[in-house]
Amino acid sequence: MKIAVVPDMAMMVVNLVNKMGHECLCACNITQDDLENHEITNDDECFIDYTKPPFNMKGYNMNEYMKYTSFDEPSGVKGRVILYDNIIKNSDAVIIINENTHTKDEIKMYDTLNELILFSCISCHNAYDVLVHELRRKKIPRLELTKPSSRDELIKFIENITEFLENVEQLPNGSVIDKRIKSCGISLDEVSEIFKSDETLGKKDRR
Repeated sequence: MKIAVVPDMAMMVVNLVNKMGHECLCACNITQDDLENHEITNDDECFIDYTKPPFNMKGYNMNEYMKYTSFDEPSGVKGRVILYDNIIKNSDAVIIINENTHTKDEIKMYDTLNELILFSCISCHNAYDVLVHELRRKKIPRLELTKPSSRDELIKFIENITEFLENVEQLPNGSVIDKRIKSCGISLDEVSEIFKSDETLGKKDRR
């Protein structure tokens, strides 16, 4: 199956997808086979197809990709979304790695470079939002994860991906497996209920 990974160059996840016999879609149009079976330093054996994005946009009707963004979006956003078209259209399943917001003040498990290699980054946040929105709209199996920040979270992270990839072909269309780490905060609905209860108590006291 063709699996979309967001961010699309998270090498830890991409490697698992390839090991499990699936194809990982990415915006750069370079496959795992290209990287493993060709010598990058050999100019005579060039595996990059310069006739396709992101190297050449000749022959592409830019207006066709306005279906993903509004006309007044910045050109940088529209250009990045065009590169995601292959991922949005052809993905059979998706793995989305969400940012970790519950351990901001803790010591990070990796330095910046290693974190970038293993989990990639979202680059342009607006383009990332468009990609995630379009993939969530598709009726395909979806795994939602949170970027790990500890050894235990990392082990669970890998286990969740492996289990998803082993069973993805049997999952019904539109199924969502949410393995995100829940925040310790409270929702807006809970805040609203607290204010309502305070107002009720205040009225009783005044009586």
